[in-house]
Parts: sequence; C-alpha cells; structure tokens
Amino acid sequence: PKCSRSSHRRLMQRWRALLQDVASYLAVRCLELLARAVPLAAVLPAGRACGWLVARAGGWRTGVVRSNVRSLCSSGEEAAALGRRSLLHLGQAILLTLQPPSRDETLRRALRCDPQCGAALAELVEDARAGGVVVCSAHIGVWELLPRLLAAQLPQCAVEQGRLVYRPLHSRLLDRWLRARRRGAGLGWRCSRTTAALPRLAAAEPSRNRLGTGPEAS
Repeated sequence: PKCSRSSHRRLMQRWRALLQDVASYLAVRCLELLARAVPLAAVLPAGRACGWLVARAGGWRTGVVRSNVRSLCSSGEEAAALGRRSLLHLGQAILLTLQPPSRDETLRRALRCDPQCGAALAELVEDARAGGVVVCSAHIGVWELLPRLLAAQLPQCAVEQGRLVYRPLHSRLLDRWLRARRRGAGLGWRCSRTTAALPRLAAAEPSRNRLGTGPEAS
C-alpha cells in the first residue's frame, strides 16, 4: 500500500540522518584527538592533508562546498580549483578550532609575536575594551578559537555580561558536544534559530548590552 511505502521511506530517511549524525560526530572527535596529538607547528600542514583527503573522498558535504563555489565562478575549471582550495582551508580551520584549551596561551603568544597578527590582535582587544567589536569572517573560519583567545584579554565585566548568539547545529550529538566546549571558554552563549530573534534577545537582557553572533547565526 502507498501509506506503507511512505512510512517505510520516512523511516529510512530518519535512519540515514541518524547515521550521518553519528558519522559526523565520530569524525570530529577523531579530528579532535589528531589536533591534540599533532605538534602545534604541524597543525596547518596536517589540516591541509585532512582537507585534501576530504576533497579526494568526496561525499555530500563536499558537494555542498562545490555547489556554493559554482555560484561564484564563471567557469567550471575555476569553480573546481576554488572548491579544492576551500576544502584545504577548511581542514586547516577545523584543526585550529579543535586545539585544546591548554594551547590557548601558546597561540596567543604566537599571534602577539607575529608582526601583522600581533598588531591586529592588539587593536581588536583595545576596541573590545572600549565598548565592543563586530568580527566578520568567511563562512569557513576559526570562529570557535577567537572567543577563547579573546576572553583572557577582556575586562571581567565584559566576560560576565557578554553574550554570543548562535544557531544550533543540525546534529544534536555535535551540538551538545560543542556547547560543552563553549562553556569551557567562560563566555555566555544564547541559542537562537534565526538572526531575526536578535532584537528580542537584546530586549530580554537590557543589562547585557554586548551581543555578538556565532558562525551558525549567519
């Protein structure tokens, strides 16, 4: 019967979604172990290697990247090249993002010592202390790392009163694990399924006048 076939199809879709969630969670946790084991100097080369493997393996996630870059390029060859570079950069961003908190001070020191990054970090901290900043980056970036590196540089009132607004991930397993990591940074997070809720969130917490957005909120 048609009803039975429809129910079976929905059941298979749920199982497929569950398997994708579990596979994504296990892949990220394995990358987290790799990020802890790899020396800091080798993180970027290892990230490029991970991105290369993902690009070679293909799959539905690489299809999303390639579909996005095709809308930006005038030729298929240009889109393919940009897609490969995006995946290499994604591998690097993931391994940097998954660095353990024990390396935060080392990363801050490396940023301060770099001539270009050191000046930018100092200016960013100064602006944050003066009242607040809005940080914009590409969709692929080390968003999770920035709040952790900045938290130690900000006044205590900014850390206590600040709120970062994020949209939950599709995978409940990954979202639960990521929220636990974020709590370890000492910053407050508020969940919102759409950026249209930002004014409502601000009105609900009038004493907390520092609202930022996480990467999933865009």
